[in-house]
This record gives sequence, C-alpha cells and structure tokens, in this order.
Amino acid sequence: VWSLSKDFRLSFISDQFFESCGVLPVNVIGKKMTDIGWFRSSSGEILVPDLGKPFRNLAYEISATDGSTRHLLLSGLPTFSRETGAFTGVRGIGRDITNRMKAEKTSQTLIAAIEEVSEAFCLYDADDKFVMCNRRFREVNEPIKDLIETGRTFEDFIAGAANTGLVP
Repeated sequence: VWSLSKDFRLSFISDQFFESCGVLPVNVIGKKMTDIGWFRSSSGEILVPDLGKPFRNLAYEISATDGSTRHLLLSGLPTFSRETGAFTGVRGIGRDITNRMKAEKTSQTLIAAIEEVSEAFCLYDADDKFVMCNRRFREVNEPIKDLIETGRTFEDFIAGAANTGLVP
C-alpha cells in the first residue's frame, strides 16, 4: 500500500515494501516513484505514466538493497479534496511478481531446451495426464495428433496409437 502527495512524492509506503525490496520506507518517503525505480511498458521500454489518472497493473521495477531487481505491478487511483475537488494525490497498491517472473523465465528456458531435443519427448504428470511434448513428438505422432492434448491420459494415447496402427 502506498500514497503519493499532490506533487507525486511518496507520502506513505507500507512495511511490506521493506519485506519485498529490503528498502526501509523511511528511505523513500518524499521521493518520486521515478527516483527509486522505473516503469516499463509491456514491450519493456521505460515509460513515464500519467499517475494523475487511474491505472492498473503497471509494471514497475526497483533495485533491492541486495542489488537484485524486484518486479512489481502497481495500481493506483487519484484522490481529490471533498471540499474543493482539487487533486490531493494518489493512493495505490503494489504486488511483487519477481518470483513469478523468474519461474516463467525458467519455464520458457526449459520449454526451449525440450524443443531442441532431436528425439521425440513427451511429459506426463503423476496422474498419467499429458503435460507437454516437443515438436519431434508431434511430428512422429501426426496421425493421432488429437490425442496429444493437456489432460489426456497416456493410456488414451497408447490405445489410439495401437488402434490406428501407428504402433504394432
């Protein structure tokens, strides 16, 4: 949870910010968001958003005290004086997605490596349900491609391969 003053300086930031980024809130109060981190577009370019308008899940990166980059999604709403209607600042929330982004990158690396294997590769889970395969597996099993889908059992696949004569 965080708040910006009418000049877009941090006026409040919750203690969870320290837990996530290792930066004490007292060290960022009074600073602008662009003084401590940077916003990124969906294509990865640094951007300067209009924080005076509502925004949702805006990508924001900050350097943690350990030197790592933390990835956050920020959402905020402008606030206005009840008496005058004048802009008074912004209140918002943030969600740390660093671990999710690392997991997605690891997953993408694994998928790319599996695609590069020259042999047919297929993965089933503990319940014997199809999870993923590589291009070579799809090529070899083209006649029964409808059986190569998430959630189908290995037994269904083998029965289909036998019924079509793909395997004796």
